[in-house]
Amino acid sequence: MNCLVCGRHTQKADLYRGPYCSDVHFEKIVEDERRLHAEILAEPTGLMPDAFGVEDLERQALKIALHISQAIPPENLSEGDELLPASQIALVVKEKMFLHVPPGYLSCLPLQGAARAFVDQTYQLRKKIPGEVVRAALLAAGYLRFC
Repeated sequence: MNCLVCGRHTQKADLYRGPYCSDVHFEKIVEDERRLHAEILAEPTGLMPDAFGVEDLERQALKIALHISQAIPPENLSEGDELLPASQIALVVKEKMFLHVPPGYLSCLPLQGAARAFVDQTYQLRKKIPGEVVRAALLAAGYLRFC
């Protein structure tokens, strides 16, 4: 596996963030993640593209996950409990949302091997998904209020 920052071969990886070769590169990955999260949270709510590609779907799922994380008051967590990272919450968001997207737009494919330890499928777009289809899927999945 290769470091996400420099591409050098490494045997180190963060469970949620992926491979890195040094503490400096791990800190860069964490800082880039913080910057992305802050950028996404600063976006106006309700704003969505007219059509969604893979990058748009990934960003929208992460936006919802970040808003879900912020909506849970710390006092609702038991001592020692922690929320899953937003990237993991986004996996659940996508899984539930995709149940409501017509199959003509995407196909979900089962994964094989060790990758199944974290998720059991991946997806592939057949064509861009219109914004109104994504909005309806998010409403049906119960996530539209977090957009």
